[in-house]
Amino acid sequence: MQFRILPPRHQNSQRTTGDNRKSTIGDSSGSEANHDSTIQGDAEVQAAQKVFNASRKAETELKDEEIRLLRKQVEVMSNNQKKQEEELSKLTTGLRNARNTNAELLKRKSREAELTEEVDRQKRTRLEEVGIVGEEMVRMKAKYSKDLEVIREGCKAEIATIKVAFTKAVKKADDAFAWEMAISTLHGEIQG
Repeated sequence: MQFRILPPRHQNSQRTTGDNRKSTIGDSSGSEANHDSTIQGDAEVQAAQKVFNASRKAETELKDEEIRLLRKQVEVMSNNQKKQEEELSKLTTGLRNARNTNAELLKRKSREAELTEEVDRQKRTRLEEVGIVGEEMVRMKAKYSKDLEVIREGCKAEIATIKVAFTKAVKKADDAFAWEMAISTLHGEIQG
């Protein structure tokens, strides 16, 4: 609420009073009436001034309160912005860490897949080698079995030959011994 400052009433009152005095010279009742109206006018001015001062004070306090509230609001907004920036920074850092972790996990997974593939390849190679060795062993066993059979048959024939030769030799030895014994006996009889 705005108030307009009014000029003091007593200035106009004095001029009016002077004019009244000129026109009412010798009239004491008119002079007293003008004096009373001047006092009443001054009281109205003082009352209006008090109202105006109170209004100005209230308006100033209101503006100060508005400024204080605005500053508080700016401070709160600034704090909220700082908190949001900190939260955003945390989220950004967390997201970066999560991406790094995810990338690391993908690398590990890829490496594990490579290692698994390498192990599988080595297993296949070893199985193939074992298969080849097994086939070679079977082939060699078959060959050696045939060779052993030939050797066995050869040994049997050789043993049979040796037995025959030994039997003949024993028989010859027996015959020779018997012959020698017979000769010795005959010789003894002749000498006797």
